[in-house]
Amino acid sequence: MNTSPTSAASTTAKTRVLCVDDNVDLTSVLESMISADRAFECIGCLNSAWRLADDVCAFQPLPDVMILDTSMPGLDVFAVVRELVFRTPGLRIVIYSGHEDSVFKAQANAAGAFACVSKADEPAKLLRAIHKATAR
Repeated sequence: MNTSPTSAASTTAKTRVLCVDDNVDLTSVLESMISADRAFECIGCLNSAWRLADDVCAFQPLPDVMILDTSMPGLDVFAVVRELVFRTPGLRIVIYSGHEDSVFKAQANAAGAFACVSKADEPAKLLRAIHKATAR
């Protein structure tokens, strides 16, 4: 009989986070910020929206959360969110954007995004959104 205590950290898998933004410097910062949180694992950064749904689905296992910039060349963000929600039902998408208006946020939510966080907000708000996206 094993009488040693088991920590919750040893039995809980880290949340797998994928960053998608065409700004390489920003994805580097996001990767560092996410990796600093012991609950998260940054599994990669994509800097192109071309074939985004296929690229996301290529990750095995799939990410739990995707941080998605909305202003990338070739990206119809709402169409991509709808496609990803359809193809990867367990994926939570957190929009990370310069858009702050309520109409944009309503459209993102209607497309299936879990949350919208403004790039003008403090970084802790993005981390809180990721935590909420994976709350069990």
